[in-house]
Amino acid sequence: MEHLILNLGILVGAAVPFIATTDSHRDAADLYAHGAKYVIQTEQLASERFEGLLNETGSAPDLLEKKGKEHYRNLLEGENKIGMNPKQKMEIEKKWREFRLQEEDDNRTSATTNIT
Repeated sequence: MEHLILNLGILVGAAVPFIATTDSHRDAADLYAHGAKYVIQTEQLASERFEGLLNETGSAPDLLEKKGKEHYRNLLEGENKIGMNPKQKMEIEKKWREFRLQEEDDNRTSATTNIT
């Protein structure tokens, strides 16, 4: 598919650079050879992000959990729900409300524990 798009871009003289995604090193090299301006390898990006996460959190499980909650919160409150049907959107919104209630309970428990 990417090759078709690349060839179409060449035929119509597209001024927009072609950026592709793949998990394969071979496909990435092939896409570059066929004119892609940049190829994103999702596994490579994930491993780079994972390395950064480990550098940020070290061996502190509390910090890793905090980062996980931040990520989960961002996923649930994200407005980018493209491709979701109404039922999926409602399920995400329900999970978001449940998450917020649990977070509020955790904060109250933490505050009570710190007082005593």
